[in-house]
Order: sequence, then C-alpha cells, then structure tokens
Amino acid sequence: MKKRLRIPPPIQADILTRSRRRCCLCTGLNRDIGVKRGQLAHINGDPNDNRPDNLAFLCLPHHDEYDGRFKQSKSITIKELTSYRDELYEYVRENLALGEVHTSDSILMAEGDPLLYDSILMTDGDPLFYVEEFASATNEFVQTLNDLSSILVQFAAELKRNRAHLQSIPLTNKRENKRYFDGRGERMNDYSKKFVEVKNRLAVAAERTLSTFNKAVVLLSDDESASHSQFLRFHAGVVDLKTFLENNEREAAKTSILVRAMPRGTSAYNKGRRKLTGALGDLAKTNRKAQEMCTETLIVLNDLSELV
Repeated sequence: MKKRLRIPPPIQADILTRSRRRCCLCTGLNRDIGVKRGQLAHINGDPNDNRPDNLAFLCLPHHDEYDGRFKQSKSITIKELTSYRDELYEYVRENLALGEVHTSDSILMAEGDPLLYDSILMTDGDPLFYVEEFASATNEFVQTLNDLSSILVQFAAELKRNRAHLQSIPLTNKRENKRYFDGRGERMNDYSKKFVEVKNRLAVAAERTLSTFNKAVVLLSDDESASHSQFLRFHAGVVDLKTFLENNEREAAKTSILVRAMPRGTSAYNKGRRKLTGALGDLAKTNRKAQEMCTETLIVLNDLSELV
C-alpha cells in the first residue's frame, strides 16, 4: 500500500490562515462563521494530492460527511465545496484580516488530529480596525435581538386573539374547528421558520461581535497608550448585551409556556405546535450559549484590564 504523504507544514499554515479555522461548509450552507475544531480535507478524495487548491478546512462532522459522500442521497459535490471554500476565503479577506498570523510547527495539527489552537491570542494588526468591527457587529447583534423581541410580541398577541376566537366557535361545529386548527398549524409553521432564522442570525451575530471584541481587547492590552477607561467601556458594552439576551430569554420562556398550554387539535395543528416548540427550544439554547460567551468574554476582559 502506498504510504500517505503528510501535508507539508507551510501548506497547512496557509490553509488554516486563509480560512481562519472557519469550516467552509458551515459558512456556505448555514452562514455559520464561528471558529471550529476540524481537519484539512482533500477535495478530490486523493490523500496524497496536497496542493493548496485541493485542500479545504472542514469541521469534524462535515469532514466525516464529505468523506462518506458516495451514498444514494445527493451529496456535496467537489464543485460545490470548492465554491464554498473560495467564498469563505473572500469573506475572510474582507472581514477578518488579522495582519500576519505567526505560526510554528507546535501549533499546526498533526495529520488527522483535531485543531486545538486558538487564533484569538495570535491576533495581529490595527486595534482600531477591530474596534470599528466590534461596533458594527454590535449594531447587528442588537438589531437581531430587537427583531426577536418584535416576533415574540407579535406571536403572543396572535395567541391571545386565537384563544378568544376559539372560545367563540361552538364545539359541535367540527368543520369550523378543523378549518381553524389547520390554519393555526400553518401559522405556527410560519413562526417556526421565523424563529429558526432569527436563531441562526443570533448565533452568527454573537460570534462575530465577541470575536472582534476579543481581538480588539487583545491588541489594546499590548498598546501602551491604552487606558483603563477603554476597558471599562468595553465591559459596560458586553454587560448590556448580556442583559439584552437575558431579557429575550425571559420573553421566549413565557412564549414557550403559552405554546405548551395550547390545546391539541388536528394533525396539522399538532405538528405545527410541535415544530414551534422545537424552534423555541433551539432558540433558547442559542441564547444561553451567547450569554455564556459574554460571561467568558467578561472574565478575559477583567484579567486583561488588571494589566493596564
């Protein structure tokens, strides 16, 4: 059997730097730009073809999925993966420029091993760039939370109207009841899609906000002219975001209680109710994860501010 060639460290470093450890399938399919643990995949399936153009960084689940793609179901094609990878590289160049990233053999992954290196502490470049990025990302984050609040308020109001309408329908009118419940099932499907969309936006906005924040703080901590008041302002900004998240979590929890208290109806209605409950549950998990990220960021900020 022909011995598998190891990807040369300079090529590994090039791919990792160009992708910033973002999985091109996560970004291409789900618009998830979070840093992932993963591996370098050989796009054409040849493990000895270590040309940069044949390599892409994939998270562990997507690497397993791509390597096992020759199944009956329609799988990710080579052209599709290459397109997502190139799209990711362009996004990184335009939005995540870090300056030069210093690499060494000690931080490069061994062939087939998960990536454990945290790129934030290797950030280099102009801190003002990341301060501006943080401000932009924060606006996007707040807008997403505002949109979520609006959807929750609209849905709660609609539930209230629906309860009043349901009470006005005679229980003996089966046709009217079926029409009502089926219509409510469709509306719950619509709201489920809205909650899934805002959940995905929230995950991306939180990651981008706190990632740019961390990089700005790391660079400012190296800046002799940085003041303690700058760190205090950053601290206040993250505390505000966490408070906003906590308020949204409470609103979503109230909505979940209302949904679970809804009566059973037709099959279409029950299915919509189940999908809505699941969407709200996933939203709650994303919200809590974002809060945990805020907490971790505040801990790092506190540690760094003591050095200023």
